[in-house]
Amino acid sequence: MIPQASGVLLDRLELSVPPIRLPVKGKIQLGERFSIDAALSTGTLSLSRVPEWIAKGGFEAGNIELSLDMKGRVSIGKPGGPPGGSR
Repeated sequence: MIPQASGVLLDRLELSVPPIRLPVKGKIQLGERFSIDAALSTGTLSLSRVPEWIAKGGFEAGNIELSLDMKGRVSIGKPGGPPGGSR
């Protein structure tokens, strides 16, 4: 849990579920203000190596490469302010 008065700024984050690596590069700010300006890119993945519990949308063989650019921000509302704060 991150106290609202403080914050954390991340410039790299990686989720690893072998053989899949999901590296996120950019800026992610957590705390009273949440903002994200980051990109996720898997690199080339062989579908035959993806674990069975991950849905593959009917694809069984071949290679896939995924990328996602994310941007946005949210300010958490102050007590007595509008729900959800400003966007």
